[in-house]
Amino acid sequence: MEKLFVVVRNDLEPGLQLAQAVHAAVKYALSHEDARRWHEESNNVAVLQVPDEEALRALTQKVLIKDPGCLTAVFEEPDLEHQWTAAAFGSGAKKLLGSLPLALRGHLQCCHAGAGVLEGGSEVQQGVCFDARRVDDLKHIVADS
Repeated sequence: MEKLFVVVRNDLEPGLQLAQAVHAAVKYALSHEDARRWHEESNNVAVLQVPDEEALRALTQKVLIKDPGCLTAVFEEPDLEHQWTAAAFGSGAKKLLGSLPLALRGHLQCCHAGAGVLEGGSEVQQGVCFDARRVDDLKHIVADS
């Protein structure tokens, strides 16, 4: 397998999206023997997003109709009344997933230029990601000296 595709719901908070993506990937790995070969040969992962549960269900159905042999694992979150929160797909789904945006786009930004100081004095170190919805809290970015 060339790449594992994990799709999460964008209507979930960023931390929950991350947890659900991990749940789906682990479920895939435990359910399909090709996961070991994928891990050893490529270990490439794409984490993508859909707007909500309805879109995740529709996408999964579309993948399975177009390629009934595509290996899939859907994660249903018990703490959210067993809603579908994420799904993992084998390489067979690549053409159907190629137009989806990357997960967490618009939620996180990375501070590559250097360290920064947030309102209230919290430090952000170089390379650390922060919630872009709070970017207005960013007081200033300073280059490491």
